[in-house]
Amino acid sequence: MEPFYNQNWFWMGLFTVIASIGAVLIKEIITSRSQIQIEKLKIYDSSMFLAHKKLYEFISAAYNMLWPPNDPVHDFQELMKT
Repeated sequence: MEPFYNQNWFWMGLFTVIASIGAVLIKEIITSRSQIQIEKLKIYDSSMFLAHKKLYEFISAAYNMLWPPNDPVHDFQELMKT
């Protein structure tokens, strides 16, 4: 009787198991890396949104302070101090 490692079914089964485990590991690695990139984009987008919001608030305040123009230099200096 031949040992089991000389049988075709053993090698086919072994390579199938190894390929399945390898595919699962590769999928998990790719998924985890893409999740990290998605979280980085979320953080970046939220910080960009906050920056644009603050800029809009500043521009609105500046427009309210500087219009109508009486003394532009003095008004601008007061705006920058606040």
